[in-house]
Amino acid sequence: MELQAACRGGSFAVESVAAFAWNGWQAWSGISGNLGLEYAPTFRHAKNKGFVEQLTLRNMEPYYKELGIRWDHALFDENWKEFENYEIAIDECAIGTLRLSHDSCAYYIRDLQIAPDWQNKGVGSQAISFAIAVAQKEGFQLLRLRVFCANPAVALYERLGFRICKTEVGIHSMERELS
Repeated sequence: MELQAACRGGSFAVESVAAFAWNGWQAWSGISGNLGLEYAPTFRHAKNKGFVEQLTLRNMEPYYKELGIRWDHALFDENWKEFENYEIAIDECAIGTLRLSHDSCAYYIRDLQIAPDWQNKGVGSQAISFAIAVAQKEGFQLLRLRVFCANPAVALYERLGFRICKTEVGIHSMERELS
């Protein structure tokens, strides 16, 4: 399955949250400047459902196969309507997605997918910072997620302060308290 980056304009009014997230990430990590990166991702409401679904399928395929999980397009469509769906973009090109939701107790990272060519370049860390900023802006003190145990992103989440609360059927439930 070939994945094409989705390029178009359309950043929306989350610039203040994105700036807050970037500044918070710099403060948390004890650094300043642009980390030597030539780019800083922007976050915009996702409109290209096909890109998000294709990226998710491509990235999650090995984990789904390992655990015998079948992709449920109808569930994806249903969740698309319920979640806050963001595209992560560099220079107006979509290179990832972040999907959030919440209940009365916590905010949830439902999905964080980065195109393979952009993985391990700090984009995931910046997406987590963005999710933290959104949750805090909405008054939440807890951010939760679920991740396949075999996914190397577990190390990223632990490095960013998430702890494993429960493990079932090859999936970690993780959470981080927000201050």
